[in-house]
Amino acid sequence: MRALLPCLFLLSACATAPEPTQQRTTMAQNQAEQLASGECGLFGWTADARRAYVFFANAEGAMLALDGPETALTAQSKFPALEYVDADGRPVSLSLGRGEPLAGGTRYPSARLATKTEDGWDKIVPVAIVQSCQA
Repeated sequence: MRALLPCLFLLSACATAPEPTQQRTTMAQNQAEQLASGECGLFGWTADARRAYVFFANAEGAMLALDGPETALTAQSKFPALEYVDADGRPVSLSLGRGEPLAGGTRYPSARLATKTEDGWDKIVPVAIVQSCQA
């Protein structure tokens, strides 16, 4: 846990946008605490001024909370998966981009989440992702 928390706070400290709200930070901390020793996770925030915590993934699956409540995603490959499907079978893809090393992990400041709307349109959301592993 101690190895993950600095990474989570480094993401907000390195960003130019305001710090995440306490509720979002608490959600990220709770998910970080659920990682077993040696397990890794991906933590994602929107890259806009809201800095909304919207994505979490580990070896067991993922969650996405872009436009409402959290939605479970099923990975289409082993962790760290880049392709997922939601409960309705719609694809969700993650593009990480160039990584920057952090103490205990990697930061991907120009990552993107791509989803399909109900009307079939592609929705691209810029996100900042941190990959970190429990010590």
